[in-house]
Amino acid sequence: LACRQEDDATPIGGTFRHISRTRSPTGTKCTEETAPESRSRVTAQTILLIAAIGGLVSVVLGAFGAHKLRQSLAENQMTAFETAVTYQMTHSLALMGVGILMLVSTPVDLLRFAALSFVAGVVLFSGSLYGLVFSGRKWLGPVTPLGGLFLIGGWVLLILGIWNLD
Repeated sequence: LACRQEDDATPIGGTFRHISRTRSPTGTKCTEETAPESRSRVTAQTILLIAAIGGLVSVVLGAFGAHKLRQSLAENQMTAFETAVTYQMTHSLALMGVGILMLVSTPVDLLRFAALSFVAGVVLFSGSLYGLVFSGRKWLGPVTPLGGLFLIGGWVLLILGIWNLD
């Protein structure tokens, strides 16, 4: 009896283990090979955790800004602070979506790179704006656009990752 190829992706701890099986027409298993799990430590669970922490921090900072900082900051500083909080929350939600996609789809490499790009972008973009507002250090100004490039790159990688889903 001839065997036919079946491929399956099984979720294991936020990553997928790819299983290739061959079965005969009667359903009897001929062979089964399991590809090794991804060696990356950046799992869907890690990404979801970072997203949740980022969302929490942005809500706390937003409340702090609305209730305590508004009286003590200049208008341009408050605008920069609000921009940082908005971008942090927006990209925490995007990161949450990437993590969920990684749990339910394959391949995940581009999605993982999108997540890393979002994290780097938030740290650089929002972090530099927070630094400018709280410390006044002007050298942080050029860091903000670099963070923006990482955020743009994250969106491009997310689009490519979705395009390549099975």
